[in-house]
Amino acid sequence: MPARVAVSVTNTTELYHLSGGLRAATTASGHLVLFPTNENKRIGLAITDKRQYLSVLSGLGLEFVGYERVSRNGGLRHSWWELFDPNQPHGFHIIDIWKQITFSAKKDGNVEAETVARSINFALRSLGLRLRDLSNQYHFQNIYAAVNRIKAGTRFMNVQTFDTYMNLHSMLVEMCSARDHLGVLYRAF
Repeated sequence: MPARVAVSVTNTTELYHLSGGLRAATTASGHLVLFPTNENKRIGLAITDKRQYLSVLSGLGLEFVGYERVSRNGGLRHSWWELFDPNQPHGFHIIDIWKQITFSAKKDGNVEAETVARSINFALRSLGLRLRDLSNQYHFQNIYAAVNRIKAGTRFMNVQTFDTYMNLHSMLVEMCSARDHLGVLYRAF
């Protein structure tokens, strides 16, 4: 019996999460676009060098929150999230440093330090995911305001406003958890 080969297409999008729920993404030509605008349109920027993204966005008064690579294959969606742009040479991410501390403590047989470091690593990783969720909610609210032509400074509510508050609450809970674990580390060592 001949082998069956299945072929599928996976589409991948690189999204840069910016302050205030804004997004930047790369087009097929490699240019950077910002969205949504006050009329739910995109603004194209004439840069294609990823190493310049951070400085250009900072120059526009936007803060970089995180980087997300979203892949779609058929009905499946997969998201890969990083708190910082992986294309910038910052060295190790703080979450990775705590993972290394956990490994070193385990290697040295220091169970208490390993447990605390693992807890800090988990809390920071969870905090990053909650920040992504909050960014997604702010992005939705921006699109809602743009589509409904709500003027800047006007208060509004919709069904997902509560989700925005809950995502903020979850992020703050994770921040407190990281703080508490750091306190245990400080007290113990």
